[in-house]
Amino acid sequence: MIRLQHIEKSFGGKKVLKNIDLEFRRGELTFLVGTSGAGKTTLLNLLGGLDNPTSGKVLFQGTDIAGDLPAYRGRKVGFIFQHYNLIPGLSVRDNILLGLEYADAKISPDALEAQIRNLNLKDAAQSAETLSGGEKQRTAVIRSICKQSDILLADEPTGNLDSENSERVFQLLREIRQDHYCIVVTHDEAMARKYGDRLIRLSDGTVAADEILRQTEESAPPAAGPQRKPQARRTSWRSVFMLGKNSVKRRLSRIISIALVIALAITSLVIVSALQNSGSKMSRKVNVNYLESDLISLFYPATLDYGQRELPFTQEKIAEITQKYGAKEIVPVYAGSDSWLLCTQELSCSAVIKEIALDAFFEERIMSYDITGTFPQNAGEIILAEDSAAALFGSPENAVGQTVMLQDGSGNTVTYQVCGINRTVNPFDKMYSFIAADSLYELVRQQVGYALAHRITAERFRNEPARKDATVWKSGEGVYGPFVTLTGDEQILFGKAPESTAEIMLPSSLLPYALANLQIACGQTEEEIKAGRIPQDVQEALCAVPMAINLNGLFEVKICGVYQDDRIGICGTEELADRMRQIEPVQLDVYASDEYPPDRIRTDAESGNEYTCYLQQEMLKFTVGQQTQFYRLAFILIGLILALVSLMMISSFVKIVVLERRQEIAIMKSLGATGREVLLTLWYDMVFTSLLAVAAAAVITGLTVALLPHIRAFSAMPLSYPVTGFLLLSLIFSAVICGYTLIRLRSIADKTPASLLTEQ
Repeated sequence: MIRLQHIEKSFGGKKVLKNIDLEFRRGELTFLVGTSGAGKTTLLNLLGGLDNPTSGKVLFQGTDIAGDLPAYRGRKVGFIFQHYNLIPGLSVRDNILLGLEYADAKISPDALEAQIRNLNLKDAAQSAETLSGGEKQRTAVIRSICKQSDILLADEPTGNLDSENSERVFQLLREIRQDHYCIVVTHDEAMARKYGDRLIRLSDGTVAADEILRQTEESAPPAAGPQRKPQARRTSWRSVFMLGKNSVKRRLSRIISIALVIALAITSLVIVSALQNSGSKMSRKVNVNYLESDLISLFYPATLDYGQRELPFTQEKIAEITQKYGAKEIVPVYAGSDSWLLCTQELSCSAVIKEIALDAFFEERIMSYDITGTFPQNAGEIILAEDSAAALFGSPENAVGQTVMLQDGSGNTVTYQVCGINRTVNPFDKMYSFIAADSLYELVRQQVGYALAHRITAERFRNEPARKDATVWKSGEGVYGPFVTLTGDEQILFGKAPESTAEIMLPSSLLPYALANLQIACGQTEEEIKAGRIPQDVQEALCAVPMAINLNGLFEVKICGVYQDDRIGICGTEELADRMRQIEPVQLDVYASDEYPPDRIRTDAESGNEYTCYLQQEMLKFTVGQQTQFYRLAFILIGLILALVSLMMISSFVKIVVLERRQEIAIMKSLGATGREVLLTLWYDMVFTSLLAVAAAAVITGLTVALLPHIRAFSAMPLSYPVTGFLLLSLIFSAVICGYTLIRLRSIADKTPASLLTEQ
């Protein structure tokens, strides 16, 4: 027996049902009639567990149905709705089987086909949305009958049917009533009286009349009910996959667009990780000769002035460093430059010069590259880079045996004969031209001679060691001019003539500029200053300023006096000029041994501020970072924008899907789906989208990694598939997407079927 005890239901403070007490018996076909708004559908929803009463109880066989509404709806109740409540995209058969899934009931395929044929449905595989109104209603009836539910509830089951099909439905309900509680809402009182056993009239939320049309006795439950599992029903994964697959199929284009945006976001951020680690990967992958990971460059330590790193290394110091650090080879670098030019009589091109020693160590090392020709046999030969050879001689093959000139950008030139061609692109995405380091001795001699004859610079010198965070800078506080050797005939205005290599003397023509550039205040006119008539304290301040000449090394000097001369020049001793002409290297390229690796050399060399060191590996990583910085930033920006766009798209997609699937959710819950099953079914879309996005990202990332080396900026990088970064970012994106949608979907999964149907 079904019993309603003191049932009341309110919506927004308005009572729709008021203190309803009714009983319903098995085997009785009961019709609920009344005007619109009388409460018929609301009462039917409470009987079916589609909604909860504001107060009172609904008892089925003495048990309050509120204890487990999903089980009650699934196993005890079959619904026949006016609007059919079939799920679009599913076939007739699947719509019926879905009801059986939630009812935990079974039916043989033959029995199912028989039921379908009995109600004149021709194609069980036909999609629900393509059925006519009558076919949809008959499908809904079959779904309820096949569940073998105790209770059949029908809300205006013939409202959209013609008279013939209406008669057929009422006849069917009358035929099956014997084993069920049959309760029908209708506006057609004539049909109710024709087929019904009992008629209940509702008016303004109360029972206005309860009329017995035909005397019946309550029937006993059927001897053999549907086959059901005795334990509590588990989650129906078949229904989750059935409905999830159906939803994906219906929304595939939108899902693909969202997945592609997510995939591009993942790919962009993964590529950033790959580029970030490319320097380290390069270090691990290329051989020692190609990368020169055993190379460390030594300079004297930095001070606050520009010239600090150009102190020369004497032969004694080179021998000491070789012995101290057990170096395999040390190459003295006489004239490093970033603006080398290689020239013929007609053409010139920029070049990247690598200075080497002409010995067995470098012959084995260099000839392991892709070299055509021979190793240099003397300082007058060069292995020319392939790109330079092509620019100067049309093709590399034409270059061997030809003559080229190396210029430093200031007109100083050394001539070489081409003995080989280097076809190897180094890790810095350049091609080296190899020359003997000693061959640049002559070029430096030219540079020094030119500077002495035309312009040397004496600047204020700050000898304080530069801190790690300090900027090494060129002060510009000083004077410049050609070097003039002291003759002894100079007319001294004040001070004295130079007596050592640590002293220089200025002509009167430079005195005003020296005072101004060195920021020494003097109240005299320019004519008075040039005449040497300046106060004693100004003279002393000028002579006290520490100065340095940066030419083929760094020479610390002081101004010892001023002599009368209208010409521009810096006067010093012949010994100072000779010292500047003594060509010594200002940098050492040290090739470390396995016993004393570069890291250890740097640690020892920089302790006590003895030297400044640069490791080739670190320079490579820095160069790679510089080359790819723009691309990394671009990928980061693109990735973040796409991530934001994908989240916005997902948010909109979830909102739209929820709106579109409210009726579907209501149907699922009315058939007995639990909140968990509803949540998993709705979540299916986002899980599928995440998996599709990860799969697409895997493909796009692979294509990107394959294509990037064909771009010049990345051509030297050994990019490999960033598996770890890809997996990590994919996991993060999937977790965010699925977690976000799960939170958004929880609220709708908990709503009652009646409220969802009302919101349509």
